[in-house]
Amino acid sequence: MTKISESTNVTFDLKTIGLILGGAISIALTFFTLQSGVAQNTNDIQELKDSSVNSTEFKYKDELIRSTILRINEQQENIVEDINEVKEQLNKIDERLFDLKSE
Repeated sequence: MTKISESTNVTFDLKTIGLILGGAISIALTFFTLQSGVAQNTNDIQELKDSSVNSTEFKYKDELIRSTILRINEQQENIVEDINEVKEQLNKIDERLFDLKSE
């Protein structure tokens, strides 16, 4: 059995050195990529916490939307009534014109 000591000679060829350097660079790049991904995810989580709608804000927005829908329905009913009045007036005008032509 060979003992490893200070006097042990270890020889590497260029291919082995290249593989060792390539592996070290690959590991370092993977580490830094993962680290930046974790930092980005942390920032995204913080932004979601900051920009999320809390329950009170949701309640007020919901009430605003519902009141807007009710107001639009009321306006629509008023428009229908106005259209019916205009139709009635047009019918009266039409009858009067017919009467004028008959005479």
